[in-house]
Amino acid sequence: MVHVLNELINKYQMHGMQLGEVALGAVLKDPRDYNLARDTVLSTQLDPKTPGIDIQRACATSLSTLVHVALKIKTGQIDCGIAGGVDSISQSPVSRSEQSERGTKLLLSNKAGKISQALHRLKNFPDFPTFVQVEECATGLSMGESMELTARKWKIHRDDQDKYAYASHQKALIGVRANFFDSIVPLNGLDHDDNVRESSQEKLAQLKTVFSHDQEATLTAGNSTALTDGAAAILVGTKDWAEKNNLPLIAKFKAFDESAIEFSKSEELLLGPAYSIPKLLLKNNLTLGDVDVYEIHEAFAAQTLCVMKALNDQNFLKNNEALEIFSPIESDKINTYGGSLAVGHPFAATGSRLILSLAKQLGHSTKKYGLASSCTAGGMAVSVLLESLH
Repeated sequence: MVHVLNELINKYQMHGMQLGEVALGAVLKDPRDYNLARDTVLSTQLDPKTPGIDIQRACATSLSTLVHVALKIKTGQIDCGIAGGVDSISQSPVSRSEQSERGTKLLLSNKAGKISQALHRLKNFPDFPTFVQVEECATGLSMGESMELTARKWKIHRDDQDKYAYASHQKALIGVRANFFDSIVPLNGLDHDDNVRESSQEKLAQLKTVFSHDQEATLTAGNSTALTDGAAAILVGTKDWAEKNNLPLIAKFKAFDESAIEFSKSEELLLGPAYSIPKLLLKNNLTLGDVDVYEIHEAFAAQTLCVMKALNDQNFLKNNEALEIFSPIESDKINTYGGSLAVGHPFAATGSRLILSLAKQLGHSTKKYGLASSCTAGGMAVSVLLESLH
């Protein structure tokens, strides 16, 4: 995260500048990073009087950090700030297993008897480290297991998921060749997302399912997003502040929505964007067709296909009192340069990547509105509406 912020500072010559806020987050945070944002600020070339705050909302973390900074700017509390997120899945925290915990308690309890007896019993409780499990406390299911249920409910077939995943990689490859991802900053010799690859639908079709193994299972490693390391940050400010500091203006933060659904009985854990997007459009008197570019987090190919199917379903919109926003979404408006399936998903950083992609597309075209949305654990979603400055 420090590296990304310093690159941002260098790019816009912000050395020694005091900002109104730096809001950052991480989903799998090491306990030593309890003050991530502030410690990051103090490790960069920003003025040390710049405050920092940690925010976490699962996969939409850096969308929520953006909302936080944008609201402080809109209410006149500050005139500039940075929003972002970071996660290192390769260094995710580990903990002791439940068996190990029970064994330790047994050893320390009066019931253990003699030390020799306690040590003998402890042999049955090996001290195995366990990695953090992304399971829902309400259901006990992982996201992949939950998504299998949603895909079946919405009748999203394996072939359609593989086609979508293949298309995501192909669109990302187009972006790579067009230098669309030029905002990536090199680190330790790596200067590109190495998850983007040439593949084929035939190869994807050969992969085994990973979250369920019955005949109806459809989710594979190929049509599910890869968990990767990454960090991303967005510089936000008022028009006056940007012009005063000779900084380029790319897009305008217009509005947002943060929603949650009851998913434990509906099998719709990751369908949050299908509820959040209509609410955001209703607030701004827009239809689905009024939005020129969509950046939707691809947790799974099935998840994005479910969201698209719901938004194009008039009965679904009517049941959620949002029929007036209906207008068929053209598929080429969604994730034009690929999505998380292609470039990976470093949890807390993904939201900033969505916003950056959206802003660049609005800034380099005649398109007016862009919308980013991400599902999250716990049946939530965050959606952000950007407007072109043209």
